Amino acid sequence: MHSSSVMYPGRRQHSCPLLILLTLPLLCFAPAALAMSPGEEARIEALLLAVSRETDIVFIRNGEEYSAKQAAAHLRLKLNRARSRISTAEQFIDSVGSFSSISGSPYLIRKSGEKPRPARDFLYELLRRTELRDI
Repeated sequence: MHSSSVMYPGRRQHSCPLLILLTLPLLCFAPAALAMSPGEEARIEALLLAVSRETDIVFIRNGEEYSAKQAAAHLRLKLNRARSRISTAEQFIDSVGSFSSISGSPYLIRKSGEKPRPARDFLYELLRRTELRDI
């Protein structure tokens, strides 16, 4: 008798389809568990709108300079691609809005007359300012 076909007493042989059947419901509900709440969606939208309205910044991505409107459009595109993995505005900033997913380089923001600084810091500051306006 071949060793791979030996049945052990008291042990059941499970088939792969049964395992798939048991785990399928978990996979179906996983994206819903990570979905953004309407409140978090609104926080991110307010942040992107605030970015687009900044008139005195340059957004630096992979060594190239972009306007605030271009930065907001780029961040919105990245949000749409990563939406299923993001559940908060802070997650958006940390995992999408702070660095290039292609090069891994951090995004930078340069305000008029200042040296460039990490976009992450700027986005957190801007998020706080937008929330203070809503209070």
